[in-house]
Amino acid sequence: MLESNIIIEKQLNGLYPKPGKTGVDWFIFCLFLKEFNENNLEIGVGHGGSAISMSSYSKNLTLVDFWKQTWEKEKCKRFLKNANFIDVNSKEFVTHKKLNLVHLDANKDYKGTLNDLYICEKVDAEIIIVDDFLQSFWPNISYATFDFVKKSNYKIIFVGNHQAILSKNFSSQSYKELIINFPVVITDGIAHLTYGKFPNIQLLNKMIEKSNLLYSWHETNEKNITNEFDV
Repeated sequence: MLESNIIIEKQLNGLYPKPGKTGVDWFIFCLFLKEFNENNLEIGVGHGGSAISMSSYSKNLTLVDFWKQTWEKEKCKRFLKNANFIDVNSKEFVTHKKLNLVHLDANKDYKGTLNDLYICEKVDAEIIIVDDFLQSFWPNISYATFDFVKKSNYKIIFVGNHQAILSKNFSSQSYKELIINFPVVITDGIAHLTYGKFPNIQLLNKMIEKSNLLYSWHETNEKNITNEFDV
């Protein structure tokens, strides 16, 4: 199972920005990054937390952002010296490079999300990770993702707290490890988290403790919830 590294430890200790993810999603994100690590891409860099985690596993990392928000490119570059920065809106981004993994965290509207997913499809990305999936702040991300998989060869293979993992198959080792070790059920072909305890993995425990976002049902089971209303 996944182990830590120097960059991840710096994020955990507050020396580098952390991803805007729950600890569980952060761990799952890194689990796939470790397996799919040759040529990776992030669309929507923000303050750089997810990109920094990507850099700790990726041999080649490209980052696409047009830097029109409150975050600053130069601050990100301090932590991402070996990444390839492309300063464009993703609607204008074109690449023909075969990509192993793409992380989408840019557009929050329907058309923008769909456009980013089509970019992934054109380069035949092995894994697509859609951030803010099933996030109530940005419902159109989920709408676009569901519509995309209806018309493409990609499937939603795993749903975490607020991210979806897309692939054309279920063959990855990361997927198998999640199915075996985490509290997971499969509904309509989609594996997703359910009630129950998480595996006692040191890095997972640290990420849950130190992450920027919490998820209220961690370590909860269905019986405990229903018992609250017993009389």
